[in-house]
Formats: sequence, structure tokens, C-alpha cells
Amino acid sequence: PETWVLDERGEPLFSAVSGPISSFHHASTQAFFLSTLTSLVTRFAIDGLVWDEPKMLRLPDHSPAALAINYHPADVLARVRHARDFIAALNATARAARPQLQ
Repeated sequence: PETWVLDERGEPLFSAVSGPISSFHHASTQAFFLSTLTSLVTRFAIDGLVWDEPKMLRLPDHSPAALAINYHPADVLARVRHARDFIAALNATARAARPQLQ
């Protein structure tokens, strides 16, 4: 629960498909993604990655982790930049672990 994306009332946001959504601003979420990704690209013969996460762009994140970095939930461009930076960090980690990735 400490990693969940929260709405402006402090209530968790849920995906109809997967349940509660973890904030990519939270250090535990980042660590999970980075370690899982490293494990995947080093254990399996993966040629490339496709990130299918547009939902993070439409959800304003009012979680303490997001607000602690001066994230402004109403600023759509800021949400896009934060998502871009998160995915860029994932890509850099994957390429460092498996340089031949596309």
C-alpha cells in the first residue's frame, strides 16, 4: 500500500485489470522494476522491449513519493517527463545488462 498511486483525496487508484497501481516515483517500485528487468534480460534471450504503459500518463499521482519530488499532478507535461525519465532509466538498465537489446 505504501507504493500506491493516490488520488487527490488520498485514495488508491485501481486498474480494472490488475488492481492497485504502484507509483513509479516510489523507491520500492523503481527497485522492483529495475531488479525484475535485469533478471529478465539476463536470464532469457530477449531481443527487445516494448513498454506498454500509457496509463501512467493519464493518472495524476498524489502519493507522498510523487509529492516529495515536487511533482505537480495537474501538470500533464510534467507527468509525461517523469514517465519518460522512468522508462529511460529502465532502458538504460536493460541495455547495461544486455547491450544487444533493441
